[in-house]
Amino acid sequence: MIESEGVDVLQLDPGRALGITGCRETIKMIEAAHLSYTAHTWSSALNTAASLHLLAISAAGDTLDLKPHENPLQHELVEDPWVQERGMLAIRDAPGLGVTVREDVVAKYTFGA
Repeated sequence: MIESEGVDVLQLDPGRALGITGCRETIKMIEAAHLSYTAHTWSSALNTAASLHLLAISAAGDTLDLKPHENPLQHELVEDPWVQERGMLAIRDAPGLGVTVREDVVAKYTFGA
């Protein structure tokens, strides 16, 4: 996509494609091409956390989408779900991705193991 010069903005989703490391490598290519990127975080609080961190590492990062509706994987999965304040999410000063996973909720939604 970058080499085709057919895009100005790319949308990254570390939970669905490439993971954090792969997205970081893509961000390096986006920066070199003087493009920008957004984050698709429609799935879970963990994906939101990863996407926020990826946006924070580069001036080429622009925006992210966040599902505004109650969602178990966004609001139950972690002890400290993301809350928008004036349309913004803050990067947290906590280890790792900045969220605490609730193992009881992981067990609740695990099937077929």
